[in-house]
Amino acid sequence: MKIREKHEHTKREEETTLVFHQLKIMRFKHLPYLRGFYSGSCILEFPSLKELWIECCEKIFPTINAPTQHFFNKTVAFPSLEELYVKGMDELNNIWHTALQTESFSKLRVLVVESCGKLSSVGSLNLLQRLENLERLEISKCDSLEEVVFPGLKELYLISLFNLREIGIGSLPLHFIQILEVQNSGNLRNLFSSSIATTLERLEELIIESCEVMEEIVASEGVEEVINQIVFPQLQYLVLSNLPNLTRFCNANYALNLPSLRYARLKGCMKMQAFAFGQLTMPEIEIYGNYGELPWMGDLNMYVEQKVLKGEGLAVEEEEAKDDA
Repeated sequence: MKIREKHEHTKREEETTLVFHQLKIMRFKHLPYLRGFYSGSCILEFPSLKELWIECCEKIFPTINAPTQHFFNKTVAFPSLEELYVKGMDELNNIWHTALQTESFSKLRVLVVESCGKLSSVGSLNLLQRLENLERLEISKCDSLEEVVFPGLKELYLISLFNLREIGIGSLPLHFIQILEVQNSGNLRNLFSSSIATTLERLEELIIESCEVMEEIVASEGVEEVINQIVFPQLQYLVLSNLPNLTRFCNANYALNLPSLRYARLKGCMKMQAFAFGQLTMPEIEIYGNYGELPWMGDLNMYVEQKVLKGEGLAVEEEEAKDDA
């Protein structure tokens, strides 16, 4: 690894830039006394760095009783970084400094955040333009996280986020998302509003599991709403599992169109009496319930109705429930 100094002169002061030209991967793991990346006045540049890991380095980020520090600030530049992993940072409450190098994170494609108990937000509206190339976001075991805002994503995985209340803000579109998976998120009563649902033209996979208070997937926005139909033109794979308070996919009288659906599994949705309140349009497919059951051929409304008529409902089999526990 070569370090090259580049000197730039300004009217006020002389700034020195240290450039790490060849460094491509950097990992910081289990460093309990590491407080930051760099505290000097020089600017550090990593023009070739593609992947950065920060794991179990508890003192890097600010705590309530300590002066505010940030790992990422205006003295460190990551213009080519594509993957960022932040894990096991119990005191982390904010990943991003408000003042960053202009090009930092502009090429970031993958962001994985895990076990950051005090983190309340991953993105903000101010960051959207900078992180416009972010495609994949994985967040898990962040108990304080309340919202997720990244409209340009293609893949979004939200696991064990017990305070998560909102995906997106208002009618902020999610045009590009292809895969959406949500598990063990106890405060979500619905997944998204009807206006956001109408922007999901590219959604291919939707997996919702073990969200105890979820009542519907798509929520109405009130009496002034003008949406009559919701179409998921590319949705092929649908799993709704262990959602004990889910009553319908949507409780408003929308026409629901799933023209590309190829696979569906519904189980552990004990309160569901019908899949959709309004008209449902979809191909006849094999629909799966509990593991080990033979698939049923038809549409989702017919599947739920025949389960209810037989007195079976969409409960999880007792043995399977024990296995899940």
